[in-house]
Amino acid sequence: MAPSLGLAVHDLTAVQQAGSCLSNCHLEVDENLSLREAHRQARDWEEKIRELRDGPIEVNIHIETAGKAHRNTDAGMGR
Repeated sequence: MAPSLGLAVHDLTAVQQAGSCLSNCHLEVDENLSLREAHRQARDWEEKIRELRDGPIEVNIHIETAGKAHRNTDAGMGR
């Protein structure tokens, strides 16, 4: 969880190479949010990530509905 924003985040990775950093994560949003609001939340989270680093950073945020990762994992169970 990204506590300062109240966002659910998982699969967060960061790799640093040659002075640059690449950050990837999955941001879970409420399925009832508009696309505009989901992107606003992702933009706010990206800004928080960028505040943590002085140097160059590439941030990739994958937006998905809350609980999607768990539903996909469980979808094949019981077959």
